Amino acid sequence: TLNHVDTIELGKILEVEWSGPGHRLDYVDIVERGHRKASEELSYAYTRNEFLELRLPAAPGEYDVRFIIAASDGKQVALRRPLLVTDTPASLTGPNTANPGAVLESKCEGPGTRQDFIDVVPRGKQLPKDSITYAYTRTSNPVELKMPDAPGEYDIRYIHVGADKRIVKARREITIE
Repeated sequence: TLNHVDTIELGKILEVEWSGPGHRLDYVDIVERGHRKASEELSYAYTRNEFLELRLPAAPGEYDVRFIIAASDGKQVALRRPLLVTDTPASLTGPNTANPGAVLESKCEGPGTRQDFIDVVPRGKQLPKDSITYAYTRTSNPVELKMPDAPGEYDIRYIHVGADKRIVKARREITIE
């Protein structure tokens, strides 16, 4: 059996109570709704304890929580239950200009996983990488963030880190002059 909430907010930890055969390599996973392969999971935890904690995928949406039996002849999906992950909006507030190298405070709201962070990138960067500077949201709010040493146009972004990937949840412009 699998017992867990039916709906959960992005950024939370999914607690799952399970019962089953409990082979050494059995696990519970999260996949996109309807995914059929007994692989390519977005998040998983081995069934070593009766209660498991799974990180959620980075994007809201419809998923399945599955119990996977790992036997000598391969993996098999033994049980599947739906899960709806609802969105958690993100926002950033703070000054629109700063001096080169200054440390600035930026208030943030968002999913708030332990891995989420605020970063500074050249204006328009789309991928959640290439940070010039960054600070984790778990350290404080407002977050203290060192500005780049070079004058120019930049973006401050809220990066949400899910079990499967990183996504940009919020962005605001800042000019370093």
